[in-house]
Amino acid sequence: MFNIKYRIAFTNYKEFSSFLEELGYVKNINQDPFSDYEELFYVRNNTEYTLKVSESLFDVNGNLMPASEGWSNDLVQLQEKELESTNVSFIDISDDDLPF
Repeated sequence: MFNIKYRIAFTNYKEFSSFLEELGYVKNINQDPFSDYEELFYVRNNTEYTLKVSESLFDVNGNLMPASEGWSNDLVQLQEKELESTNVSFIDISDDDLPF
């Protein structure tokens, strides 16, 4: 999911979020307040990666919940979206166009 070559381990939300911050993920401040997922995003090479982490992954104290029923891929989801290229063009402005 993260394209890393080593195994990671975390036992609470603080460790998990620190790991994601090191990778460059930031919280989506515009996410739906009624969602059961926390959204984090990261942009690289014209691709936006959105990581959706289920709130049920951690308990109310921020500790990782045991997966007594086994792992579900619905707990952590990664979505990719290609961003449009923005070609910036410069407009030639003459001195006559300036307001002063």
